[in-house]
Amino acid sequence: MGSPGDVTLIHSLYTVPVRPAGVVYKDHCVALRDDLIVGVFPVAQARQNWPDANLIELPEHVLLPGLINAHTHSPMTLLRGIADDMELHVWLKEHIWPAEQKFVGPEFVGDGTRLAIAEMIRAGTTCFNDMYFFPDATIEACVETGMRASIGITIIEIESAWATGVDDYIEKGLQLVEKWQSQPLRPIRCLIKPWAGYQNSQKTKAFLCTYTSWKPNGRSNSHISSMICTRFTGWKSTVYWTRICRRCTWRSYPPKT
Repeated sequence: MGSPGDVTLIHSLYTVPVRPAGVVYKDHCVALRDDLIVGVFPVAQARQNWPDANLIELPEHVLLPGLINAHTHSPMTLLRGIADDMELHVWLKEHIWPAEQKFVGPEFVGDGTRLAIAEMIRAGTTCFNDMYFFPDATIEACVETGMRASIGITIIEIESAWATGVDDYIEKGLQLVEKWQSQPLRPIRCLIKPWAGYQNSQKTKAFLCTYTSWKPNGRSNSHISSMICTRFTGWKSTVYWTRICRRCTWRSYPPKT
């Protein structure tokens, strides 16, 4: 079962695995070797298999896989409280976007991401799906802390501190995608993330369709629910945008037959 000392056993009161679903194990150990999970075993079997293993006792804990935060703008931890309880477009156009133009840069993004990562880890989140400006600074913070993440390459029809327009967003984004998709055993994935149907032109939508159709593992996501919540976007546009994103999902993750 491997040389003595190379395995760590985590013994908790309860262990909740992903598979099989709906199962809770009592008095089991998760066995780790070289930071990889070997398996989940009853405590007696685990101690028999690896009598000299490092043992971590969690007698009052529930052990489960790390949570995934599926939608974040992690650097915006530094913008908390700047404007609350107002209509979406007022909040964005009159408060958030002006503040981002004034304050946001690589250092701001790096610091905000590190704060977000600390808060996520404290709450049991070990992976997040992010969308913000200066994504290279977010990636650096993730690599530094060992956090897994899906990093979004934002495409929006406004000038920001990171890019001057759509072509600039796309050019910088694709460079970042190519850089990180070539990394072996990468904990970082890059996705093209157009802001939303009400903030992206037909040209941007055409690019998205082309990219996800012809690029191997081309993936994307976007704001859908916020489109439904705004009077600036009709149902027709929302349904159209949803179909694009569903197409991206099917392209990247074909349904099981």
